[in-house]
Amino acid sequence: MNEKERLLRILKGKDVDRTPVICPGGMMSACTTEILEDIEGNHNLDYKTMARASRKIYTGTGFENYGVPFAMIAEAEPIGAKVQIGNKLIEERVIEYNSSPLEQIMKDYSVIPKNENRMNVVLNAIGELKNSSVPVIGNIMGHISTATSAVDPLVILKMLRKDPERVYSFFKFINNYLMEYAREITAKGKTYGKCKYTASPYWRKR
Repeated sequence: MNEKERLLRILKGKDVDRTPVICPGGMMSACTTEILEDIEGNHNLDYKTMARASRKIYTGTGFENYGVPFAMIAEAEPIGAKVQIGNKLIEERVIEYNSSPLEQIMKDYSVIPKNENRMNVVLNAIGELKNSSVPVIGNIMGHISTATSAVDPLVILKMLRKDPERVYSFFKFINNYLMEYAREITAKGKTYGKCKYTASPYWRKR
């Protein structure tokens, strides 16, 4: 039983020889300077370099999967968040929120994942990593995490109390392109998709 078969069987509730050891999210924590030391190119910008880094994490840590990406900005950048690209020493991150009104953001941006630079890098990296024995896990931020990465979190949190319908419209706008992103990830050949979420219980109350 190889690693991919083991993970798929346990997800289906079937018997396995042992528990899989996977990193379903947060691969950025494993993508250390030591891992990147001998890798040329930027693992955030070039899909082949991203795939190479993921393979090196697999061989160097014992995690039984490939996982991409290594940051939480691919979903927020297309709606106006300004980002620092990052390198071997610095994680890529949001450095300036989009300060436009939510309605203006929804009017100004139409997100097509395969046409967005960073999302497309992730999609191509997943295609590069696709194989028959090691599971590939594509990670996607949820709509609340994406919203609070693109827009000042304090603005979003205050609106949830004072003007919730405006925020819910924004969440739906984001969720629509995240679902399309998930479909594109599936089409590229991921074994398993992981949506990172901590705020979903609040959302489900709606």
